[in-house]
Amino acid sequence: MDTIFTKGLSWGEREAAVAKAVQEFDQLGEFSFLIAPDNVTYAAAVRASIPLLPVEPIAPRPMTAAEANELDRELAYKTLYGYRADDDTEHLSEPFATQARLHAAEEFFELTAPVRAAERQARDMIRAEVATLFAKTAANDGRVTITTRTSPGRVTIGCLSKAADADDSGSPLAKLLRSFAAGAEKEMRATVRAMIA
Repeated sequence: MDTIFTKGLSWGEREAAVAKAVQEFDQLGEFSFLIAPDNVTYAAAVRASIPLLPVEPIAPRPMTAAEANELDRELAYKTLYGYRADDDTEHLSEPFATQARLHAAEEFFELTAPVRAAERQARDMIRAEVATLFAKTAANDGRVTITTRTSPGRVTIGCLSKAADADDSGSPLAKLLRSFAAGAEKEMRATVRAMIA
């Protein structure tokens, strides 16, 4: 059916026109089959022939400063953290949200496993060195013997001592390296005691 109206109608006006056309169709009686097989088909044809007025878009209001700041913060956060910025569990029902959080925790645990292993290894090495130091201290009536090195070890320690002095001359490491390079065992002992105290 061709468009029978030259101007468009709103949705309500179109439905009123379709209702009126169906009422007129029903008044045709036994001759209505000449126009359409039934009133539903006729109503669909009339509805399709009436153009709707375009819906006027509602202009958005300008954002407030607080809304603009919140949007900027959210965009910056998502830029930094990518897909991890979105909480996929906030719209899930409780059993599924719990399962998703557990799965995310397992993924994080697997991701950080090498770091934890390296930390554990470093901690074990430090504990072993401290235990060895305490064993030596106990064997020597509370005194620790520190072996001083001669060249080329003393030269290397001297270079390290100069670098530590340039960085922070008052740091315990700088004091230890300085006394080690000078062969001052008494100063080394005092520095080590201060470091482990």
